[in-house]
Amino acid sequence: MLLLVAAGAYSSLGYAGNDQIASHYMTKGEWSDTVCGGCHFDVYENVNHSYHVQVNMSRWSPLTNFDLETSGEEEWVKEFGKYHPGGGPLAAYGIGIDCMMCHEQYGLYDFEARAEKIENGEYADANEAAW
Repeated sequence: MLLLVAAGAYSSLGYAGNDQIASHYMTKGEWSDTVCGGCHFDVYENVNHSYHVQVNMSRWSPLTNFDLETSGEEEWVKEFGKYHPGGGPLAAYGIGIDCMMCHEQYGLYDFEARAEKIENGEYADANEAAW
């Protein structure tokens, strides 16, 4: 009985109100193969090849009334790249996948800093700026 109680108490350590992320201890608040890949094997490759990351720019946000042929890909990146997790079509601009854009749970991620770097064409520094 004591073992059952101890197991229950141990399983809720770090619980912040969301069962799905309660067991995640992202103390550094950043993506790396050692942090996430320790449990989620091949997650980077799976995400990198997912529809969410690889979708064509012309189909990524059909409600924006953005004419890709007229305005060009780089303008799309500057205007809508801040909402994209990186990788896929943004990899050509130096914006890698940033999983913490949506999955950081401690409120340390500065979405606006990342968005500002992308809007200014400072693509390589965008993900780093969020931290």
